[in-house]
Amino acid sequence: MAKKKKKKKGFLYISLIAISAFILSFILINFYPIQVLELNFKDQLFEWRGLLDVSDSPTVLVAISQKADEEIPEKYPWPTSVHARLVENLNQAGAKVIAFDVLFEGRDSYDAKNDTLFAEAIKKHGNVILAGELNKTTGDNAELTEPQFPIDILQQSNPNRTALVRVIPDLDGAIRTYNFGHIYEADSKNYYRLGIEVIKEYLDIPYEEIDETRPNPGSEYFKLGHMMC
Repeated sequence: MAKKKKKKKGFLYISLIAISAFILSFILINFYPIQVLELNFKDQLFEWRGLLDVSDSPTVLVAISQKADEEIPEKYPWPTSVHARLVENLNQAGAKVIAFDVLFEGRDSYDAKNDTLFAEAIKKHGNVILAGELNKTTGDNAELTEPQFPIDILQQSNPNRTALVRVIPDLDGAIRTYNFGHIYEADSKNYYRLGIEVIKEYLDIPYEEIDETRPNPGSEYFKLGHMMC
């Protein structure tokens, strides 16, 4: 009997230790300073790795900078005719895909003709990806999703779907992750994030060969054409 009691006590102690360790771990994981420390450690890992060589990358970033704003007579937001010329110039330079991480949800404030010029350039080349966002509101005990897409003249001239650009920052405001998959459906169309739309256009991947919402069941990867991302 004494041995059985000792075994029961030993099992009880081990169980209490395991439960206490689980509770402590849960508290620490959700403790803000610990979370920030973990994020800083992830940043440090990239610092140790160093910069990657991107000299052979097919991607070129055209930044909206202070210098550019000073050189253009009109101040930002610039007339959409400026973006029309940019589309023309980039195509002359050999760009296969042009993606705008800019929302064109309002008419040009300088001249409505500028929107027409931009729409004509988009339609002419057919390789432009425009950005959109989703605004979520709560009403009548339901969550409503309202798209914030480009103005009609730009959407109607674009053979490509609007790409979603909103990303979710970490606790410290930095953006470290990028989620794939579509997060909006309307008019029998799936709307994907900007990165997916760019890759799709660049590699000529049909929408039918893209995972609709999430990675394949039981898989950590996202199917994009013949690739697993």
